[in-house]
Amino acid sequence: MSSKIQVVADENITVLEELETQGVKVHRMAGRSIARKHLEHADALMVRSVTKVDAALLEGTPVKWVGSATAGVNHVDTRSLLDNGISFCYAPGSNAMSVAEYVLFFATHWCLRNSLTISGMTIGIVGFGNIGTRVAALFHQLGCTVLYYDPFVHEPPKNMFAAESLNISRCKDLRDLIGRSDIVSLHVPLSQTGEHATANMVDAEELRCFKKDALLIHTCRGGVVRETALLDYMQKSQLTVVADVWEHEPIVRTDLAGEVWYGTPHIAGYSYDGKVAGARVLFRTMCEFFNIPYESDMPEHQHRRSLNSFLSGQQLDLEELVHHIDHSRQLLSDAASFKQLLDLADNERGKAFDSMRKSYPKRFESLTIEL
Repeated sequence: MSSKIQVVADENITVLEELETQGVKVHRMAGRSIARKHLEHADALMVRSVTKVDAALLEGTPVKWVGSATAGVNHVDTRSLLDNGISFCYAPGSNAMSVAEYVLFFATHWCLRNSLTISGMTIGIVGFGNIGTRVAALFHQLGCTVLYYDPFVHEPPKNMFAAESLNISRCKDLRDLIGRSDIVSLHVPLSQTGEHATANMVDAEELRCFKKDALLIHTCRGGVVRETALLDYMQKSQLTVVADVWEHEPIVRTDLAGEVWYGTPHIAGYSYDGKVAGARVLFRTMCEFFNIPYESDMPEHQHRRSLNSFLSGQQLDLEELVHHIDHSRQLLSDAASFKQLLDLADNERGKAFDSMRKSYPKRFESLTIEL
């Protein structure tokens, strides 16, 4: 019976009440506080990126299924789950449009501030998965040249792009991409080992390859950029940086956070649409695993606009586009709130960082992609 299913869940996962309407017992907890003792009677575990899921957490528990409402799985020891016969599910792509909008917003805001024309610029995308391809689609629609670096992707996905009409090319070398790009956006998972490990992949040598007056937008995982090298380079260059992720979250380096143009508390993928989509991937998969019926209503959302609606002939109304995205997402407000955290002591700053994420307002995506 579904009433017997016990789920321990990160309290930040959206619409958990939908599981409860199916007769599932949900125990909500702060993600950073979930420990093995809390799983003694749990059939399933649902987490976000702040909970490390490994043998130490699950050993000796009755957990049969684990789900992560995230696009990445750096925090999950998937090999351990497989070895112990525990089923696993995550939500790749669910927040892709949310992150892509974040990147587009700060890139267009940067252009507007500096009286630049985005059409004709070159954007370099590092990591060409669910998020990177959507970033590419948005910027291509605005007339940008798109470069990407991803050793695992040799050509753009045919279901998203018409290759014969797309001004897009693959770079085989990261430094080559950086040196050719006006804007660089990072979208890789964090990996520590292997031929293509991404930990500290943007280091001092890569930073020296940036064009003068370039823009770096960092929204993947904090450890992908070596923060000490980034701070040193920013202090002696004109590189503009927007950062949503930090190496030692929830503790953020105040010297680096004070140097970036805009900083936010790891919320680029936190649109309400994205959070609901990610949660429902887990709900459907878990209910299927435990043979529980599952039904849900689609979330409400405001009217979205296509990028073409901001074009008059070939002329883009950049100011209207920036205003439209910020009206929905209020990213400048997020950045202003984040900046206030920098005056707090380390322990209080960490609590405030988590609090901003936990209490993040319901904000909807504002754009559609027309392919």
